[in-house]
Amino acid sequence: MTGKRTQQRSGARSWQDIVRENRPAPEVSRISRWRRFIRWTQRLVLLGLLAAIGGVMWFAWKEVGLNGEDVPYSSEMVRFETNEELTQDWFLDYTGLRSGIRMGIFEIKEKLERLGQIEQVTIERRAGGGLLVKVRERTPVLRLVGVLPSGERVVRVVAPDGVIYQGINYGQLVYFNLPELRDAVPQPTPDGKYDMIPGMEVLGPMLLLARQQNPDRYQTWEAISVRDFQRGDVDAPGAAIRVRLRQGLASIGEPQIRDVVFSGKDWLVEYREYYANTRWMNAALAQVRERVRGGNLLFDLYLSLENKTDPHRPFKEPRLIPVATAN
Repeated sequence: MTGKRTQQRSGARSWQDIVRENRPAPEVSRISRWRRFIRWTQRLVLLGLLAAIGGVMWFAWKEVGLNGEDVPYSSEMVRFETNEELTQDWFLDYTGLRSGIRMGIFEIKEKLERLGQIEQVTIERRAGGGLLVKVRERTPVLRLVGVLPSGERVVRVVAPDGVIYQGINYGQLVYFNLPELRDAVPQPTPDGKYDMIPGMEVLGPMLLLARQQNPDRYQTWEAISVRDFQRGDVDAPGAAIRVRLRQGLASIGEPQIRDVVFSGKDWLVEYREYYANTRWMNAALAQVRERVRGGNLLFDLYLSLENKTDPHRPFKEPRLIPVATAN
């Protein structure tokens, strides 16, 4: 009896042995974990993709109106807002809604985007079932005068991004206070929508800053020549813009500055220095007083010339160059 029990005990397996036998091999365990990781990653990516599609659909419904074409809108259902000169009456006339035409959301958006004066169009659904049409207009910084083959003289304006357009609801004072762009060669945009001035992506921010921060001085700018900036390459040798000032601002017999010349690479810095740094202005005025003694009354002000005659002043400084009155 005792021997039989001993034999049974010796043949019995402990729970540790059973666990060891059923434990997966290390390689199998790693593969399983990696497969689980891949499955969860795929699920997360799918959830993210669905969330992104849902966000786009929601934005399209709210801002553009994905199903807007199903129910065309009448003039009573549309409200128009802008940041500049366009009005609700203009909008209703331009789209034809005033005359009884009903338009879908995409029709309204496409029609407005054809105008160079309009930079961005946003359309939202209103709680009552109507539409809110918001536009952001471009800000004009230059005027461009041209002559048609028929001999008719036309005036257009130029935005900081170089787009040329006809200003709607602009009064004559707006055109008068904008400098005239000279020596420019307009080119069509790649999509053929508008004509534009090359290089304005560099020049435009400076002109916009000048108009916004110093409107009184900006109104003294009669014309801006891009003759030395034709290719729009700010790093090209001799690249510069020449600002022609309105004449008659100085008293009779006093010296006056005809042109202010900004160098290509540094003109934004030079502009800020010219209008904000009294050292530059004092240096220019000192040169004016000195030159007047020599009988000169008309000067070009160059802001990018280096002083090569005084080794102790090698930095760029304003330099007045006398010019003939007839030029």
